[in-house]
Amino acid sequence: DWQMQPYPYKYHQKQIVATDITGGKMTRTTNPSLLAMFQKAATVLAIVLNISKPSICFSWNTVSSSSTLSKASAPVIGNAKILSCMEQGNIRRNANRCPTLLHAVSKRSIAIFDGSELASIERFLSSSEKSTEEESSKNSFGFGRAANDKAGYMTLVTGTSEGEGSSSRIVGVQVEEDADADDKDVISLGGGVKVYRHASATVPPKVSDDDALSTAAACMAVHCASPRIEAIGGDDTGFLSGKVVVLGGGDYACFAADAMGTLGAKVYLVTTRGGIRPKSNQVELMGPSVGDDDIGFASVIGEFDSFIDTIGDEARGTSSSSMDLISSSVISELKKLHKCERYLSTMTKSQKLILDEGVFFGPGKAKSHEADVTSPGNTKSNKLYRISPPLGVGTLTLDKLLKENILFPSSGYSRKDNSLVRGWSLKDFWETTSWPRDADGGANVRYGLPVSGGDDFFMLDDDDDEIMPAMSKKKYLEDEDEDEEEAQRQIQQQKQSNPYILPIRGIKGLNEE
Repeated sequence: DWQMQPYPYKYHQKQIVATDITGGKMTRTTNPSLLAMFQKAATVLAIVLNISKPSICFSWNTVSSSSTLSKASAPVIGNAKILSCMEQGNIRRNANRCPTLLHAVSKRSIAIFDGSELASIERFLSSSEKSTEEESSKNSFGFGRAANDKAGYMTLVTGTSEGEGSSSRIVGVQVEEDADADDKDVISLGGGVKVYRHASATVPPKVSDDDALSTAAACMAVHCASPRIEAIGGDDTGFLSGKVVVLGGGDYACFAADAMGTLGAKVYLVTTRGGIRPKSNQVELMGPSVGDDDIGFASVIGEFDSFIDTIGDEARGTSSSSMDLISSSVISELKKLHKCERYLSTMTKSQKLILDEGVFFGPGKAKSHEADVTSPGNTKSNKLYRISPPLGVGTLTLDKLLKENILFPSSGYSRKDNSLVRGWSLKDFWETTSWPRDADGGANVRYGLPVSGGDDFFMLDDDDDEIMPAMSKKKYLEDEDEDEEEAQRQIQQQKQSNPYILPIRGIKGLNEE
């Protein structure tokens, strides 16, 4: 607490005596006008900087004696009384310190989404909002506004929400100033900072702010691919069920698989990489082909609900030379043969640049792109546009992942100027380029994915693993018999010039003759 006492010398200047709550004193000489200016500046600074739970309380009063401290009255600004810890002329510590309604935001980051990941989030937002205008320009798997070079962003914050006798750490998507949100749909962190209630989650003590923010950004696409999404209906008690296929073996693919398994889905992690140890027992590892007959993974799994592609994008082609007609045929076959209603690619713009330009020229362009989208001020330019959080991403997905310690570490993002943008990795590049190819149907697609006109026309149930080799062999023998019969008919129709030569083809022809 600060007290002003008259200076004892002949010029009667004023002296500020600073006494903190531990009893120590600091003195400085000034005049009344400077004192008034300091008083106003300190008050405004305390409000602007959102000082939470200060250890020193400020109150001002002029006293007539340097040996006696009188009770100070706290100033009032508007309807808010700043504070006063002076009681009965004595300075003493308040047991609860000085109360405050301002809870400082501990961390703030701009999560940036680009490439196919942004397009996938936009498709979900469009379907959840049932926008007929946007639906008319793209189908359930189709192309959205994110096909251009722009990027979208969300502002993520962590802070403390204090109620009556309780407090908790919160991570969520911040409500922008111009956003339209009811008070019942938001959580206030003080200082004018609010987060969407449906897009927020409680942060356990063992989880750092950085990991909470990176996990919040990483779970956006995972939430959009969840089989339960269409049945949310505003109910926070919903659960996830069904089968999910995750393609790739990188860090993000492993996170997506563990997240889906933790949320309740049966997950098949398809990858060419080894040494992966899933955290969830709901995750099953498999390669592009299965068994001695090299059956594609899609045929082995059968029907599934969602497909998360972390190393390619069949909706737009995995390279600049891929034809949209071929890639769209893969998507249509997934839906027709495997009842897959939701295909989602998490491929970033940086991954696409590396795949198109190669490891020699691609890294420079990827770095330039990341620097461009994370430049300060881009959120107010036409390079970035704000996107809304998917409905229920916090309460249905993020909250459970944080409680179960399923985290996507902050090291998985490129951090610059408080921005989070997911880049590329050399391991993902090698897995994409080394993935075996299937040339059936005249299309160069990744092996295991269904191809129109190929041999991938039957599927296995869970109990048909032993039947599959026999089915494949039976099909091969039937095709061979048909070829022999056709050749036999052609030979019999031919005119023979030598009556002593009888044309016979195979054992079947010998028995007939």
